Amino acid sequence: MTWTGEEVIVWGGEGNETGSVQFGTGAAYNPATDSWRGVADAPISPRRYHIAVWTGTELIIAGGVDERDGARYSPATDSWDLISESPIPLGPPAGAPSEGLIGSVWTGDELFVWHVTTDQLAFYDPGADTWTALPPTGLSVDNGALRSDGEEIYAFGAHLASYPADNELRVARLRDGQWQELPSAQFSTPEYNIPAQATLTQWASDRFVAWSGSGREGLTLAFTPDEDAWTEIARNPDPPCEGQGEPIQAGTAIISFGWCGPTAAIFGASNGSWTPFEVTGYPTARYTVWTGTEIVNWGDTCCYGSGGQPFTVNAWRKEPPS
Repeated sequence: MTWTGEEVIVWGGEGNETGSVQFGTGAAYNPATDSWRGVADAPISPRRYHIAVWTGTELIIAGGVDERDGARYSPATDSWDLISESPIPLGPPAGAPSEGLIGSVWTGDELFVWHVTTDQLAFYDPGADTWTALPPTGLSVDNGALRSDGEEIYAFGAHLASYPADNELRVARLRDGQWQELPSAQFSTPEYNIPAQATLTQWASDRFVAWSGSGREGLTLAFTPDEDAWTEIARNPDPPCEGQGEPIQAGTAIISFGWCGPTAAIFGASNGSWTPFEVTGYPTARYTVWTGTEIVNWGDTCCYGSGGQPFTVNAWRKEPPS
């Protein structure tokens, strides 16, 4: 899902847990009129676990499972154009877990992508329709995510080789075309120990906030780039759970999703506190957007563990607590 400022655009995805049914179609939802419209057929194959970003004028779809191609969609003309093929994989391999194997971030001008398992990186310039390879992060991690503080790119990666004895989140910063490794953070606690997940990080005003799947039973930490240091902050109130939905930004706030609930919490950067609230199903950033006033979710699926049975989709919108 992507938010254009006027519409929510949904494109592609899978129809069941095995991925035997995949989609290459899309639709756009207008919250002001509570109405949907179809979008033109894309010139690329149906796919899942692709990257989708809004540039300000166009939607870019890139990659997917075993894919390196992509396309760009203009709502103004309801038309698509192909984009150049990436020099690195832009999706997980078939049969692999999806979360944390591909990291991506849109800076406002360029799309940065990290193929975590091979530590290959590249960025895409829509204006020139070109991909440029980047040096590896050198973090040696098992899952990862790319984030931005509005000025620089950061790679967060979880190193789980000796888990549960070690539950480490590593971080590196891209500066002058090279990666600089920064201090890491430990999430292991005597009370609870769930593997670190790099996707459970997000930028909030002046710091990155990170937590493990242990939610309120584990640590919540903040990384301040100006000091290159981690500090413990108020704990995320979501319940402990092996699976947590990737958070989204809501202005300077963060909205986290705890799948064992279903619960959510909003982190206010101004006061450094969390406010829990209820949501529907199992949201995650892949199919959830912030419009500036409310959360819109499409693709809330049920039920994993059912094999090839079709997913049930529940679309909803909700205004979180202020």
